[in-house]
Amino acid sequence: MKIMEKNNTDETLSIHSMLGSIQGNTAGFATMLTKEYDCQTSLEISLCEIIANSFKRIISVSKLMETDLNLNYPSKEKVNYLAILSKELDRQNRNYLTAINTLIDMKNPKMTINVNTENTFLGENQQFNNNQGKNENIKD
Repeated sequence: MKIMEKNNTDETLSIHSMLGSIQGNTAGFATMLTKEYDCQTSLEISLCEIIANSFKRIISVSKLMETDLNLNYPSKEKVNYLAILSKELDRQNRNYLTAINTLIDMKNPKMTINVNTENTFLGENQQFNNNQGKNENIKD
């Protein structure tokens, strides 16, 4: 009994070959990202390298999991090993997405808002608590 069946269509083979070339050439992938996002500063370039390294780890951990899932029987050790790989995959996905979102946010133009008015209402139905002294009488 196999846990997962392999799909050998042309699309998956081309995707695997493309991902394999990216995995083997992390520096090239980082350079592509640097050109695509027009990175100039060392911070932006280092983010591109973090993105490329995280992507490489995602692909390599995914391949390890795929290989181990295709074995005939699951053992306790294999289940524990897959749990570790799953946590590593999740961590690398978060790392990848955080880095790519940071890079995108850095490259987006900054938004500035100027408000020139005498009266500005930022919220409705705001409650104002007026702390009254002990000697003040409150009349109904």
